[in-house]
Amino acid sequence: MKARTENKQFFDVLDYYMSIGRNIGKKTANYLYKLKASCDPLVFVEGGFDGGTLGPDDCIEPVLKKSTISFGYGGLHELTKLHLGKKLSEDSSFAVETLKHINENIARYKKEDGLLWALYGTPGESWLQLACEQFIREYGKIKGVTNNGFFTNSFHMNVEDDITPIEKIEKESVFFPLSVGGCICHVKIPSIAPEMNAGIKSMIRYAMSLGMYQSVNHAQNRCTECGNHWVGDDSAPYEENYTCPKCGSLKTIGIRRMN
Repeated sequence: MKARTENKQFFDVLDYYMSIGRNIGKKTANYLYKLKASCDPLVFVEGGFDGGTLGPDDCIEPVLKKSTISFGYGGLHELTKLHLGKKLSEDSSFAVETLKHINENIARYKKEDGLLWALYGTPGESWLQLACEQFIREYGKIKGVTNNGFFTNSFHMNVEDDITPIEKIEKESVFFPLSVGGCICHVKIPSIAPEMNAGIKSMIRYAMSLGMYQSVNHAQNRCTECGNHWVGDDSAPYEENYTCPKCGSLKTIGIRRMN
């Protein structure tokens, strides 16, 4: 939106903000490198990190130089909606082009700075809500972009997409080679039942065959009176959601985001 409203090239604007991130990362690294190993003895003195057998008064630079300094990203779905007028699940071409451009910059930074720069698919729920709020303040509400009040995590398909778990896995798999961290594909299902086990196992094996880091999330309520299990619905009123449909007890436990 900045490129569009200021009549600039998108990748020029992206490069500008990457340069800011680069300077912040370099300053952060230089500050951390000067810290003494006694700042975290277990990690830097007792071998918690590879090479972490320094003396308490040694600087931690030799050990910390093996760590990455990452650029995190989110909102590829919203970027695609702005640039192409399509969902990320409909056309991932510009999102892939964007990540490749970022990786080209990172490869150059690594050579020039001698630092392990990396690209991280950020699971930034609180940040992505804040980013959306800041976007609305700057550019107003835009249909298909700011509807949810948050931007979509990393390369994930939007939560409103009507696609199957297998389609989600396949569409997100193209982004896995483009991020060295934060690569996780979530599939949410209403509940886990014994008759679903074979299908869930097949889905996970398929994702793994594509090199994916796959997560299966589900929510479930359990009654401590009669032992009944049922699918929770957080959109329902509290008592309606947590009242056991079998025995009517409110002595229940709601578990969310089981993986």
